[in-house]
Amino acid sequence: MVVDLPAPFGPRKPVTSPGRTVKLFVAETVQLRAGHFAARSTLTLERWSSSAAGPFFYEPTRDTLLAVGGDNLAAGSTAILYVKSLAGGGQFMCGPTRSMTRVRGNQLNQVQKLGVVAVRQMSGNHFGLIRPNVSAQAFRYLDDPSKQGQWGAAMAVGFSIGKR
Repeated sequence: MVVDLPAPFGPRKPVTSPGRTVKLFVAETVQLRAGHFAARSTLTLERWSSSAAGPFFYEPTRDTLLAVGGDNLAAGSTAILYVKSLAGGGQFMCGPTRSMTRVRGNQLNQVQKLGVVAVRQMSGNHFGLIRPNVSAQAFRYLDDPSKQGQWGAAMAVGFSIGKR
């Protein structure tokens, strides 16, 4: 048996509207290295605004809703890594990481994650790529209104462009 519920409980069609979004930001990074350990901490302050219809728009790179008329966002991340140089060149790094995102005045857009990251940086050319690297991260959402306590993971491949 199928029951058609009225809004807001029933199915809704996706609503999209064209618009332009502007992001102004300042980012500061502090890096330290002592022996086999490295630390990196970044703080980014952002100002977003959009011409899209509606009170909010979804910003996928931050996985958050922001006010169309303008919103301020602060994002920070910290990683402490054990760095090991590998025979034949390159490095392996791993360690804990923490990230947080805060949107001013909106408690529903407060996100905090804690996890681990591993990075394998290669020296020279491999697989036709210049100095490729592979990184993997696993994390748990400590503070998120829709993913509280859930686990997540990400993987990325990077490489340089141009002549070596």
